[in-house]
Amino acid sequence: MKILILAPYMYDGVHKEFCRNKTGFGLLIPEIAMSVGAKEDVVLSTYMPTKGFTLSSDYGSCQVLKHSCFDFFRGITAKGIKLGMREVLTSGLTRNNRIHELYYSINYGSIKRIIKKTNPDIVHVQDVSIPLIEACKDINVPYLVTLHGLNALRDDVDPYLAEKERKFVIQAYLEHIPVTVISTGIKKRIESKYLNGERADNTFVVTNGTNVDRGKITSEKERKKIVTVIGSLCERKNQRQIIEAVKLMKSDFETYEFHLCGMDVLDGELQKLTHEYELDNIICFRGFLTPVEIDDLLECSILNIVASKDEGFGISIIEAFNHGVPTVTFADLDVVEDVYSDKTMLLCNSRKTEEFAKRIKDALNREWDREYIRQYSNQFSLQSMAEKYIDVYHKVIEGHQN
Repeated sequence: MKILILAPYMYDGVHKEFCRNKTGFGLLIPEIAMSVGAKEDVVLSTYMPTKGFTLSSDYGSCQVLKHSCFDFFRGITAKGIKLGMREVLTSGLTRNNRIHELYYSINYGSIKRIIKKTNPDIVHVQDVSIPLIEACKDINVPYLVTLHGLNALRDDVDPYLAEKERKFVIQAYLEHIPVTVISTGIKKRIESKYLNGERADNTFVVTNGTNVDRGKITSEKERKKIVTVIGSLCERKNQRQIIEAVKLMKSDFETYEFHLCGMDVLDGELQKLTHEYELDNIICFRGFLTPVEIDDLLECSILNIVASKDEGFGISIIEAFNHGVPTVTFADLDVVEDVYSDKTMLLCNSRKTEEFAKRIKDALNREWDREYIRQYSNQFSLQSMAEKYIDVYHKVIEGHQN
């Protein structure tokens, strides 16, 4: 089976054109492509201009297609321009949104060319971008769309982008467009918030995966009193509440090191707050770390914390599991139903900082079976994720043929 994966961008840390967008989504795209590529023929295309290359790892490989400026201009069509102008003339858009939507829409023709040239059995769209979906529809190729979160229900997302996603979710249900989501919680929210309780029978759950082969168990003597917090420094990830919790119970946490890892999009606000609370000896900011650096950090850590206000999955939870590290998080996160075990996680049922601080303390004082946690992570391997996607591909192709 041949699969064409279409995504707006990715991050591989090697090629210059794919080193800019240091996000969880960017990291996940090549992992999906390569893990599925270990079993099937996979080609990947993005909006980013690139000469093309083979993307390979110890768990699989795929071909990243060439996408040049010449391809872009050659692919300009009347429909692409029409799609772009429709978005540009939408009221309320920011200047950057207009530029992005115009660029994406004009790519409609080149995306259509790519689909025809590669002749895939199915197209896996990693975005709700209208040009990608329209190209699949016009060629009448089997396709599915993956939602890596549910931005439309977040307060910190641009209203235009939120509304765009909301409209797509409803359209996908009405037209029975196959959709995958990364947690059961997201599917349930779609059903309750957008479909008036109707069952989203067009939607499949495929949880994210991690490379479990990188995990190993460091002895307790070698582990340090390090607590990890992994993810871009932003309001949604809610690292601010972790800082507040540490301040609240400073005497209980002063022998630990809280490592906040991720690109800072808050212009140093959290660093200033840490300094103001005199927590510089407890909380340190590591900046963006590569997957290998994250592995090294988790190998010597004793606890992971996810405090997000909204989180479709929370890949750091299973990355931590892979190294025998438990996670403390809130019980209302979408992913909890899919990954929770009382032997691997400790949940906080309240969003109050006082309760959260107590749960962090409880987790630090608890004896955890790290080998059990590591073994538990096997069900969230990249291989397992790939098998679930492939199973969905077959169902979509069969449905398209019927």
